[in-house]
Amino acid sequence: AQIYVTGKKRFDPVSTGLEIIKTIKNLYPDKFEWRKPPYEFEKRKLPFDILIGNSWIREAIEKNKSIVSIKRRWQRDLDKFKRIRKKYLLYG
Repeated sequence: AQIYVTGKKRFDPVSTGLEIIKTIKNLYPDKFEWRKPPYEFEKRKLPFDILIGNSWIREAIEKNKSIVSIKRRWQRDLDKFKRIRKKYLLYG
């Protein structure tokens, strides 16, 4: 399969990647598994959790939550971060 990005401002690569992972997991539940540790220097955490930055996104995918609901949750965190960082920005 290929993805053709025709509107780069509208394309959301993280959401697209999560949708792909969720779809593969749902299509092949007997074959799908998260890569086990170790990953780089980390011996306990799952590599996916390290790369995505937390475990709750993987857990939401495992519970078959919608990517929209996952995005809603991280959007709250992102909005909070943007408010905090605003006073530290040199420009804009």
